[in-house]
Amino acid sequence: MHWMPGDYILAALHSPYFLIIWDIKRQTKLWKKSFTDTLLSFDVDPFDNSKIAFLCPDCILFLDNFTTRKIPSSNGRKFYVSSPRLDSTSEENLKGRDRLKRLMKGLVVGETKPKPDEAMTITECLQLQYHKSLRHHLILLYPRDVILVDLHINQTIGIIPFERTMSPLVQVYSSRQRDVLYCLHESGSVSVKVRRKHNLAVTPSPLDPNMDISTTDFGSYSSEMFVCYEHKCQSEIIRQMKSSKVLGVSVDPIRENRLGLFLSSGKIVFLELETANNMTPSRSLSDIVTPSSTERDNLRILTSAIHPTLNGNITVMKMCPPFTTKTQNQAASIIPVTCAVGTTSGYLYVFNLSDGTLNKEFALHTYPVRGLEWAGSRNILTYAFGEGSKVKNEIFVTDIRTGQSTSLRTDRSTESPIQILKVSPLRQFFVITMKDGPFELWDLRTLSLLRTMAKKFPHVMALEWSPLHGVKVAPKPLVGNSRIPQMVQDPNLDSQLWSGSTWCFQITKGTFSTFPLMKTASKMESKSLLRLESVRSIQLPSSQIKS
Repeated sequence: MHWMPGDYILAALHSPYFLIIWDIKRQTKLWKKSFTDTLLSFDVDPFDNSKIAFLCPDCILFLDNFTTRKIPSSNGRKFYVSSPRLDSTSEENLKGRDRLKRLMKGLVVGETKPKPDEAMTITECLQLQYHKSLRHHLILLYPRDVILVDLHINQTIGIIPFERTMSPLVQVYSSRQRDVLYCLHESGSVSVKVRRKHNLAVTPSPLDPNMDISTTDFGSYSSEMFVCYEHKCQSEIIRQMKSSKVLGVSVDPIRENRLGLFLSSGKIVFLELETANNMTPSRSLSDIVTPSSTERDNLRILTSAIHPTLNGNITVMKMCPPFTTKTQNQAASIIPVTCAVGTTSGYLYVFNLSDGTLNKEFALHTYPVRGLEWAGSRNILTYAFGEGSKVKNEIFVTDIRTGQSTSLRTDRSTESPIQILKVSPLRQFFVITMKDGPFELWDLRTLSLLRTMAKKFPHVMALEWSPLHGVKVAPKPLVGNSRIPQMVQDPNLDSQLWSGSTWCFQITKGTFSTFPLMKTASKMESKSLLRLESVRSIQLPSSQIKS
């Protein structure tokens, strides 16, 4: 894909040979062009947007009359590339400099298709890119070489080989501010190549025989070369898992000294290029590589940040409940717009949705996280279990500020898996229901079990707490014979100790029941002060029972 000049115009290449222009603002397709050859990738000339180069399996396709207003009339012109093999027996006796010179002269063939016996190097090409600081120059990336082609003379004017001991190349980026190349390797390291100002006539070629490769800079060439690049620095190799690999690199288009590496695991590694002897950070690449810079100026590219990835697939996600004035002042260190995420590997993540960053990461469970509930602004209830009809249930209460986790129900062995875990609106109680099992009521403040329903109690299929929690019980007599006390509004709902009743609604097999948790004192920490009484039951038709 490539953004074209205009108001949100995007050029996208679709397999196998379709080029489509999209108007992102209007969400419409402007036109679609089909070519006769399979297209692998493309790039637009930064100095002339009417020119596009396509990379094909056996050639390079140039389109010179491109415009977003109408479909191109021609299919472009083909450009074939070939060269003799460097390891052929006929060239073993040639000197390295002569072999390199012959390679460069025979690299570009032009619009004439080469003979079948010639070795096609374009089939090994990984990337095609226009040079952003040199007009009419094209960069071809190979696993071990970077080749620079002058499109005016159809001639290769430079080649940057890499040591065979180094990791193969994946991607190259040409900078706009300075003639600098960022080369990404499969190992995750990034090497920086800077254009040399003057070619040294006595610089030996790295392909000469009897050369010590370990002491030779592969960016240094003889005066026979037109364009030479010098190796300046290289970042450290990124440690990866066996299944992880480097996908690509993206460079800040404004500053061009900041990079982001994308890994298949979802991790993003941020790098920054800077001078070795400069303590103040540079604003852009033009401040680091200046016209007065010498070859002795040392550069370094360091890791500045790492954006982690989720360990496992997402199984559950819950937003943080809204704050009142009281709780927001108490939780000033907690970002209000947060979201908790559980994964299959048993990890709990807390994200800041304001800027999309990961705030906390907790390795809690040995099984996939099956559910989670916010127990206030800083505590999260999570539960997990494995596969099977009889499992080991894990329940944790985690403080996201300190990271302290408290395990509940540790004395239980294998049992039915947890089906429902619900926290009351005032964050005072929570209910646990098992699949075809008992019904448990817990005190969230003391983390103690208040009551376990008898086995003859109907199995709960669905449960929900009453949302009418923003009220306070007034010391007034009851209305008539009703058990429901008279209520008055209270703005500071979380700053009070509540009395009265908290209503809970549940659905059992064929029955919809409502019952209050009757509290007879201001502080409810004892089982004897709490009564669970069903006040109304409604028989439901079997067709209306849904969880």
